[in-house]
Amino acid sequence: MPTEAAFATLVTLVVGVITSAIASVTLITTKENRISEFRQAWIDNQRADLAIAIATANSYFHIRDVERRAVCLNDFFAARTRIALRDKPQDSEWTKTLVALDKLGKIMMGGVPNTFELLQATAFVTNESRVPLKMHWQTVKSGERFYRCFKVTFVAALSVSTIGIIGLFAFGQPLTANEVEKVASVSLTLNVR
Repeated sequence: MPTEAAFATLVTLVVGVITSAIASVTLITTKENRISEFRQAWIDNQRADLAIAIATANSYFHIRDVERRAVCLNDFFAARTRIALRDKPQDSEWTKTLVALDKLGKIMMGGVPNTFELLQATAFVTNESRVPLKMHWQTVKSGERFYRCFKVTFVAALSVSTIGIIGLFAFGQPLTANEVEKVASVSLTLNVR
């Protein structure tokens, strides 16, 4: 049976572990939520600008007023530029979409519309933009890779710590390295499932 001083030390240790666990979980959850919110806002802005570019391209040829056509063309290229600026320079996930948008811009600036070419270009923009948008949405849905790995590691460490503390309470002495290893492997197996 542990002495009163040992018991007080053990209780202090348990309170410290619980407090740090709560603080860590709060910090991780808050950070992961903020990153997911930023990524979702990025996706929403990208979708909005893609919709603006496609809508202005489709309506451009139906407008007869020169000034309104100029505004429409300006809106198209502003949306295209925002899409390009959101892309990382070293990534190429938006290259096909940007090339398709450039083709759409050339069709608009060409003056006389080829309806088939216009529809084909807008469909290509739509199809090419779905892949990176869906990829980023999957990341939002499942969580950032770093935080997924950290959560698994955190749960494993918390499980091992909890079992070690229970061992101290139950047996009055720390678990041996072999006992901790066995408990950790069982705990990890349970957490993965």
